[in-house]
Amino acid sequence: GYGVNGSFQEAARWYRRAAERGDLQGEFRLAALYAQGNGVPTDQRQAFKWYMLAARQGLPQAMYQVGLMYDIGEGVAANKAAAAHWYERAADENHSDAQVALGMMLEQGQGVARNKAQARTWYARAALQEDAAGEVCLGVMCYGGHDYAGAATWFRKAAQRGDGRALYNLAVMTANGQGMAPDQTGAQALFRRAAEAGDEAAKTYLASR
Repeated sequence: GYGVNGSFQEAARWYRRAAERGDLQGEFRLAALYAQGNGVPTDQRQAFKWYMLAARQGLPQAMYQVGLMYDIGEGVAANKAAAAHWYERAADENHSDAQVALGMMLEQGQGVARNKAQARTWYARAALQEDAAGEVCLGVMCYGGHDYAGAATWFRKAAQRGDGRALYNLAVMTANGQGMAPDQTGAQALFRRAAEAGDEAAKTYLASR
């Protein structure tokens, strides 16, 4: 790792040389420097340019970043359909963040036709890689379908990875006795763990007690 700005500047010079030769890792790393303003001025348009070049060469991490930038309109005009396209290309390469992002777009009908069954499939593929966000999304879908035992299973998996949202959802279910026997003491412990993990809903709940 490059720990000081001077080292970032040196890294930027080397990555630029590699990128200009068409090296996809050089393109990706130079894009990241532009995105973060390390060693070069922050420039999201330049970041998008270099991520796109790496994405077109088939780098899944770059495909995901291109999708994300189209999704939020950073460095390029927002375009949900383009975001879904690049998320899907990365998801097909087993990039778990892209699988979750694509699942969310399918679930909400953003940039693609709404399709909850496909959304669930992508969440499941992410969850199989032990991706906490995928596990939480599966849990939420189970909960919405009143499959409380299934929801609790997925929330527990993500909670074991310290995911704040999973801990909060599991705390609510534990307090309400959904998919398990009610346990107020256990629920309070989960609310505290969720708050410590940064979950705002848990913090608000505890502050109101």
